[in-house]
Amino acid sequence: MIPDLTGEGLLPPGIHETTLGEVRRTFGTANEVRVRLMRGLAAVVVRARRAGAKHLYIDGSFVTDKKEPGDWDAVLTFPVGCNAASLDAIVLADRGRVQKDHDGDLFTMMEDDVELLYHYVEVVFGTDRKMRPKGLLRIRLKGKEDDDGIDQE
Repeated sequence: MIPDLTGEGLLPPGIHETTLGEVRRTFGTANEVRVRLMRGLAAVVVRARRAGAKHLYIDGSFVTDKKEPGDWDAVLTFPVGCNAASLDAIVLADRGRVQKDHDGDLFTMMEDDVELLYHYVEVVFGTDRKMRPKGLLRIRLKGKEDDDGIDQE
């Protein structure tokens, strides 16, 4: 569930479990910029699910109260043993292509790289530019969602 934003327009500290549908309803419909960014994020989620990714952590101005965010930022984790050589995994690992095609900045990693995951989730995404704690979203990619963003196992 996505909590209310703080008075500074940020997510409260912590990792907030959510679905793509809830992200769309909360952050992806207010204007043309947000709709475009949401379309790119949704396309990445579809590709990530096909590739066997496990979680997508979302941060950046897209998940704030900024009227026209520049992009979305995310970390995508893959479980140990997944096929990292699949076409979808290779495309998702190409940050330049993701930025160009989907209007976001995506970092990919294996979930067992705990130091790198900690760095991005707790340090880079978990704090603002003044190193104050802030929140981020996590979508579990294992299940499928219906049109309302509800997981369908």
